[in-house]
Amino acid sequence: MFERALTRGAAEIGLAVSGSQIELFRRFYELVRIGNQKINLTAITGEREAAVKHFVDSLTCLLVVDPPRGARLADVGSGAGFPGVVLKVARPDLQVTLVESVRKKAAFLEEAVRELALAGVRVAGLRAEELGRKDGEREAYEVVTARGVAALPVVCEYCLPLVKVGGHFVSFKGPDVGREVDGGRRAAGRLGAELEELHRVTLPEGAGERVLVVFRKVGAGPAEYPRDPSRVKRRPLG
Repeated sequence: MFERALTRGAAEIGLAVSGSQIELFRRFYELVRIGNQKINLTAITGEREAAVKHFVDSLTCLLVVDPPRGARLADVGSGAGFPGVVLKVARPDLQVTLVESVRKKAAFLEEAVRELALAGVRVAGLRAEELGRKDGEREAYEVVTARGVAALPVVCEYCLPLVKVGGHFVSFKGPDVGREVDGGRRAAGRLGAELEELHRVTLPEGAGERVLVVFRKVGAGPAEYPRDPSRVKRRPLG
């Protein structure tokens, strides 16, 4: 059921997955399902629902960005590994950093990466704001993703400092994102980026609509960002 729903769902959005990728996706799904019995990773555990709402949904990122071979990708607030692990399996050439500050979730991600033998993946067990102030990490990634992390003005400050000039930040949002767009656009402008696209995707199996909000980094961001986490939430840039 999982394999069929994933294969058919990917095809419906215009993407193909190979047999070896399907096998890795199935193994990852089982790791998430087992891990979910110990820590709260996801409320979606059924095979068909997970195939569409986690795996196909994660793959939608590839509809809006096509990273160059060997590009660096950071998945902020990775949680159970969506979309970061899925994108790594779909694009094995990517160098992926899974950013997860919750210790138990970071430990799960480290175990999953080992079990799946994914080369070129590391887990950063700290907040995105901390990572974005580190040499070698700030403005170092061609693509940064965030799925269901925070409102656009807040998540822009978490993620855009990590994006290199010319790169993209993709925020996974629901159909009601319209109320956040103006604030997100203003926040992005202060961080050296511009709103490039709102890409709407109807997910298979009646799973609803996904909106991918795509920002492009057009210039270096001011050194004072990202701010302290409490200030980011209390006084969003947008």
